[in-house]
Amino acid sequence: DITTDIILNKFTKNPGGIVIIAGTGSNCQLISSDLVQHGCGGWGHLLGEKGSAYSIAHRLVKAVFDDLDCFEEPAYNTDVGRKLVWEYFGVDDQMDMLQFYYTKFEKAHIAGLTNKISKVAREQKDPLLLSCFELAGAQYAKMLTGVIKRYRKEKGEDYRGPDEYIDVVCMGGVFESWDLLELGFRDQFNQQSYITKVRLYRLEACGSLGAARLCDPRLELDYNKNTRLFCEIVKK
Repeated sequence: DITTDIILNKFTKNPGGIVIIAGTGSNCQLISSDLVQHGCGGWGHLLGEKGSAYSIAHRLVKAVFDDLDCFEEPAYNTDVGRKLVWEYFGVDDQMDMLQFYYTKFEKAHIAGLTNKISKVAREQKDPLLLSCFELAGAQYAKMLTGVIKRYRKEKGEDYRGPDEYIDVVCMGGVFESWDLLELGFRDQFNQQSYITKVRLYRLEACGSLGAARLCDPRLELDYNKNTRLFCEIVKK
């Protein structure tokens, strides 16, 4: 449960915190000190799972389709991306691809393409593949800004002071490709005006600890052992 995950991974002396989840789907949630949720995303792949493995894979597939349709001039060459998509799904053309989006649709299967995209992006430095991850990174920064803005709007106060760090737990397999996501995240973070400092952490402990903490607020946990800092950014 996302609430227990957040409580498990708080880093201040107050309960609550922020978590970004990016796996097959995506979500960003802020839990305030009174355990009220403020969210951005998490509405499913049709309405809002930006930066998810599904959305990264879908972005590549859509770029390939639009190029083949001559719908618009592609920002990057799609040859490497098209070969990757065709090989992953075992097809030779657009018509063969339709089954995976309609009659045999499996969100997790489409999302699985993202693992292949990350591997080839690193190996070949293909601009289109890299751009798919950079956009996802930018979307995480937007989601983070979104929950901070919702908190301010709904609570009538700032989440943290202007010079305080915002601590965020990042969960899900997509964050294993942070080297591909970081540029987009940093660029978008530097464009917003709601946060000046952020620290990103990975989960190092079992979520059952959060469940125990939720059931018994008296339970004392050493939160520093539950997470690992992997990125720290100060707005330019």
